[in-house]
Amino acid sequence: MTDTGMPLDADSFKRFVEGREANQFTQAESAEITYIPLEKSVDEGERSAVVTKELYQEGKFEVVRSLYLQDGEFIYTGDLWTQEDRLESYARGMDIIWDSITGNTEGAGDLDIYQCVFPKKEPENSYSVDIPVPWLPDQTRSRSSGIETYHSPDQHAVIQLIRYTTEIDLSDVIVGNFVLQLLWDYYTRDVVITADQIVSNGNEQLAWCSPTGGYRGITQFRRIGLHTLVILTMIADNDYLEIYQGLRDRTMDRFVIEGNTE
Repeated sequence: MTDTGMPLDADSFKRFVEGREANQFTQAESAEITYIPLEKSVDEGERSAVVTKELYQEGKFEVVRSLYLQDGEFIYTGDLWTQEDRLESYARGMDIIWDSITGNTEGAGDLDIYQCVFPKKEPENSYSVDIPVPWLPDQTRSRSSGIETYHSPDQHAVIQLIRYTTEIDLSDVIVGNFVLQLLWDYYTRDVVITADQIVSNGNEQLAWCSPTGGYRGITQFRRIGLHTLVILTMIADNDYLEIYQGLRDRTMDRFVIEGNTE
């Protein structure tokens, strides 16, 4: 069960499904996985979906059938892992179990928003950050940078992770000016810095807002060695800050940089 903070509309529900499929089954840290879609059915009116796919990992094929069902601001998910020749018989049993679910949404009121996360680790294990499982990923890479962006299903919040590498020695002054320019170029032309501090995980953190854009952001950054800069930003629309503030704080608190920062 995932608490989304508010009921999702049909398009947001579909993005929830797409994001979870992408992150849960194609970005595992333990092994290379080949994801082969077999069947997908989304009922927008009922806010339910069935997604069947074949996964090839560690030298063998498995079929996974995933079910999704929205109940107010909560979404149930379930996965059946089996062999292809047994899928039909087990799927009938899964449907019986699924149809019997009765939710206690009042009892789930203490759940954190998007409490199901996965640790996104840089290949060299120099940093790690927790990403909500159903947030849609988007990645771009160049010779000097890698940018990973994760969009909330309702598109009112975003998490962005940037790793920038240069041959120039990065002094503290250069890093500070670079991050400010990045806020200006990437996020808003009217950025207003409301706080600047070193937080408990050792990173520098900027709190900022865009008066004309109607959103607020938190940006943490830290230099690794003399040539690498890691930057984590989370932005939420002002009208949705109450929903995403707890998630934003958890995300920033769990942003860990393990590489040599000297």
